[in-house]
Amino acid sequence: MKRLRLAVSVLWLILCFGCSASHTGKYVDPRIPSNYLELKSDGSFFARESGGEFYGTYEIKGGSITLKLPMGLAVTEKINGDTIINNDGSTWVKQ
Repeated sequence: MKRLRLAVSVLWLILCFGCSASHTGKYVDPRIPSNYLELKSDGSFFARESGGEFYGTYEIKGGSITLKLPMGLAVTEKINGDTIINNDGSTWVKQ
């Protein structure tokens, strides 16, 4: 029974980290390629948009990604494969 629990725990960890790792990488705004969002494997992000730089943490649940800034602000957007869809319909595409 202990081996089964251990095996299930290891499988759960692999699936969880495997899912989030598939979303890591750099996403670029196709309209303005100098704007980008980088999702890192440790759950943090860095974004450069309209001359500003932002950082914080992110969480992916189902088809949504929530970006959280250190000051307490958060925004939730859709994520579909290699595309993040902003609430205004604009996109970030994984490079």
